[in-house]
Amino acid sequence: MRRYVGRSSSIAQAHIEKFWLDESKVRAYVLLKKAMFSAVFNLFLSIQNEEEERELLVPFEEFLHGMLELPINFPGRAKLARHKIFEKLDKYISKRKVEIQEGKASAEQDLLSVLLTTRGEDGELMSEEEVKRNILMMVLAGHDTTASTLVVSMKCIAENPWCYDRLRQEHLAIAAAKDSSEPLRVEDLQKMNYTWKVVQEAMRLLPPALGNTRIAITQMTIEGFTVPKIGE
Repeated sequence: MRRYVGRSSSIAQAHIEKFWLDESKVRAYVLLKKAMFSAVFNLFLSIQNEEEERELLVPFEEFLHGMLELPINFPGRAKLARHKIFEKLDKYISKRKVEIQEGKASAEQDLLSVLLTTRGEDGELMSEEEVKRNILMMVLAGHDTTASTLVVSMKCIAENPWCYDRLRQEHLAIAAAKDSSEPLRVEDLQKMNYTWKVVQEAMRLLPPALGNTRIAITQMTIEGFTVPKIGE
């Protein structure tokens, strides 16, 4: 992700200039979701065409809306949307494999290239099914909860002018040390200490997800409490 900071910065800047700056009123949540989808599709699949974005956006939104359906083998909304997504990803995977073999795409071009070329501890590459599942999971993680976190952060900042002032000073200081045409770098992100605290507090006050579950694949002890391996 470190190598994609500048690319992400350019995507965000282009989105702001196109949809935010010339409007007297903006629908922040809707636009943030659009921005996040543009970013993840670009960084994960190198999609830069709005028509291609829309083709994937529709089934992804259907999948999001249907995620709370019961996990049974029934052709529900989320299950059908997942099938459509995987069909489209099959085409991207096949095309990218050829591009990598012919030297037309690098192993670090985007998340898809990384997943197709990185070997696990066993020395084996991921199966295409594993690649598709990882992309689906990461698109959802990088889109919905991120957009929610950002809009809640904006709400909290707007309601606390003193916070906005301090936040603005931090970013002005970072901008002053850079050329106006230079995108963000990892080093710039590392200077955003107060910014990260603001986002953390926003997530504490209004968590972007109601809850989550994890399973333990090995037994462990945390602060004196034993967490058994799943199934034991």
